[in-house]
This record gives sequence, C-alpha cells and structure tokens, in this order.
Amino acid sequence: MAALQRDPIDERIDRLTENVNKLIEESERDREEAKRDREEAKRRREEADRRREEADRRRKESDRRRKESDRRREESDRLTENVNKLIEESERQRQEAKELGLRFGYYQQSTQAVVNLAFSLVASATISVFITTVLKR
Repeated sequence: MAALQRDPIDERIDRLTENVNKLIEESERDREEAKRDREEAKRRREEADRRREEADRRRKESDRRRKESDRRREESDRLTENVNKLIEESERQRQEAKELGLRFGYYQQSTQAVVNLAFSLVASATISVFITTVLKR
C-alpha cells in the first residue's frame, strides 16, 4: 500500500507543476495576445500614416487648384481689362471716323462749289466771247 499512497510532497510538487504549467500557458497566451495587439497597433499606425499622406495629397491638390483658380481669375481680369480698352479704342476710332466723315463731306461740298464756280466762269467767258464775236460782226 505504501507504493500506492503518494507522498504529500509529491502531491504538492504535482500541484505546483500544474500551476507552473498553467502559468506558462497563460504567459504564452498573454504573449500571443500582446503580439496580436502590437500587430494591430502597427496596422493602425500604418493606416493612420496612409490617411495622413492622403490628407496631405488632397491638401496639396486643393492648394494647386486654388492657385490655378487664382491664376485663371487674374487672366480673366486681365482679358476683361484688355477688352474694355479695345472697346474704348473702338469708340474713339468710331468718333474719329465720324468727324473725318463730316470733314470729308465739307471738303467734298467745298470742292463741288469750286468746280461749279469754275464751270460758271468758263460758261460766262464763253458767252462773253460769243457775244463779243457776234457784236463785232
């Protein structure tokens, strides 16, 4: 019977061994869980970095578009200013053409009056010569 009965120290050693094995298993599980937590944290950091990079890219694109919009607005303002200058120049030239048209009309009327006067003088001289010739005969 003595062989069948276990020594209390052996039982205690067995219990301690079981407890140590449980602690080792628990420690293994904790290590695995810590490893998963580290991997999850790393994945989240990488995702946060990716999102930050995407936000930076979008911010840069927004800045680029804003600059392009400002450049186009400036170009539009410059073109509007040029069109307004051309309209003013066109109005000035139209007024000048109108004045030149009036001056040409006056010149044409004056020229016509001089031509009419010259024809009148030629006609008068012709008549005078004709009358003088007839009366001398």
